[in-house]
Amino acid sequence: SGCAALDLAYVASGRLDGFFHNQINLWDIAAGALMVKEAGGIVNDLTKYKANNIDIRASSSTINVKMLENLKNF
Repeated sequence: SGCAALDLAYVASGRLDGFFHNQINLWDIAAGALMVKEAGGIVNDLTKYKANNIDIRASSSTINVKMLENLKNF
C-alpha cells in the first residue's frame, strides 16, 4: 500500500499474512510492529539494526517459518 504502518496493522488484523521491507526507519514501523506482537504475530528482532536502516519481517505465527525461508535472498 506504500504505508508500512498500515500494512503492519493489516498483518495484525489478519488482512495480510505477512509484511517485509528493507532499509526502513524505526519511526515508520514502531507502532505497527507493536500491533503485530500484541495480536500474537511475530516480528523479527529490531534492536539489532540502526534506527534508520531496519529490515523488518512480520507475519502471523502460522506462516512465519515459510515466509523467512522465501525471503532469504531479500
